Amino acid sequence: MFVTDQLGGGVVGGGGGQLHMAHTVVGRAGSGQPSGSIGSGVVVGGPGAQAQLQQVRIFASRSVGLHLEGLASAVVTDLLIDNSDGPDLPNGTRRGIEVSDGAQLHLHRARLHHNRTQAIDVASSGTASTVTARQVLVEATLPNPLDDGQGDALRVSSGSVVVLTGARLVQSRRAGVMARGKATHVTLQAVRVIGTRFDGLDGDGGWGGGSAHGCHCDRSGHGVAG
Repeated sequence: MFVTDQLGGGVVGGGGGQLHMAHTVVGRAGSGQPSGSIGSGVVVGGPGAQAQLQQVRIFASRSVGLHLEGLASAVVTDLLIDNSDGPDLPNGTRRGIEVSDGAQLHLHRARLHHNRTQAIDVASSGTASTVTARQVLVEATLPNPLDDGQGDALRVSSGSVVVLTGARLVQSRRAGVMARGKATHVTLQAVRVIGTRFDGLDGDGGWGGGSAHGCHCDRSGHGVAG
C-alpha cells in the first residue's frame, strides 16, 4: 500500500482503536501545507490506542515520521524512516520517531536516516513514556541553522525510560545519546556511537560551544551502558 502527499497525517490511529499496517509506504505527509504547519507520516494517540506496524517505510514527512502520544502503544518491526527534513521550518520539527505523554513503543529492526533534530525523541508528561528497541541503525541526524544547535540520534527527557540494544548511532551533529531530566533512565547494551560531530551550531544548556557528545546526561538523567 502507498500513502503519499497527505495534507496532515499520512495515517492516523487513535481513540482507543487498533491500527495494523504491513508492507506500506507513507510519503511526504504534510507536503501540501503552508509554511509552519505540521505533518506526520503515522500518528497513534489516545488511551488504549494500539498499533502494529511491519515492514513500513516512511519518507519525507514534514514534521515527524512516526508519532506515538497520549498513552498509546505500538509494536513495530522492520521500519525505515528517511528524509524527515522537509522544507526549512524553525523550532525543530524534523524527527524520525517521537514518543510522548506516556506512550509505549517496542521497536525491532529499524533504520532512521537523515532526520534533522532528533532521530528518536522520547519525552513524558505525567506518565512516563517507554521505549524498548533492538537492532536500530541511526544515520546522519543533521540539523540546519534554523534548528538551534540540535542533532541527536536519541534524546530522552522528562522521566522517560529507554532500553536500547544492538544499535549503531552514526554521524549525529550534537549527541549520539542525550538524557535530560529527573528520573530519566537510559540503558544501552551493545550500542556503538560513531562520528558525532559539531560544526558551528550552538545549542542551549552548554552543549554547544564547539563540543559534541557520544553520550551526555544532565539534570539527574541516568545512563547505564553495557
